[in-house]
Amino acid sequence: WCKDLLRLTGNPPPLSAVPLSKRPFMGVDAIGRSDDIKWIEKSDGDLVISGQPGSGKTFLLHQLAKQGKGLFVVSQHRTEIAEAIRDQEPTVLFVDDAHVVPQLLLDLLQIRKELGIKFRIIATCWPKEQEAILNQLSLSQGALRELELLSRNEILELIKICGIHGPERLQYELINQAEGRPGLAVTLCHICWRGDL
Repeated sequence: WCKDLLRLTGNPPPLSAVPLSKRPFMGVDAIGRSDDIKWIEKSDGDLVISGQPGSGKTFLLHQLAKQGKGLFVVSQHRTEIAEAIRDQEPTVLFVDDAHVVPQLLLDLLQIRKELGIKFRIIATCWPKEQEAILNQLSLSQGALRELELLSRNEILELIKICGIHGPERLQYELINQAEGRPGLAVTLCHICWRGDL
């Protein structure tokens, strides 16, 4: 009756502006990623974003999703996904950690062809998996963006935005442990705020 009367299925939607992620986002901006965002926005067709764990791949796409520039595929159920694509007609779909769900990419390619709905696929993956994902999507190296690590100054800026203004020894340790990865820096700041130092 929920579905008939209220249009609620009881299940979360298969396409969402919110990614499936355990990492905190803490309401910060994408420090050091403006060139990457511009590249995504200016590029045509399907894309692959590659980077080390914690480099900010999910966060980068989440920034775009918040602006209404794409939706995350958060289900692996083909029928639900196809139904949502028909209903919502998204222009861009994000597949986070595509190397973990390779069948999902094949399903999306087939759904796109079958339904005749044009949407771009932007997939993220780890560096060692980028060739496999490019091949799966039949893309060239020109469709690949490798996220660079951030500088120590950029990580410090991010740490301060997360509310860690000192002591300097703590900031120094967070910068060292983050090793240029903004996602890891935000997670470490979150741990500090929880008191799990």
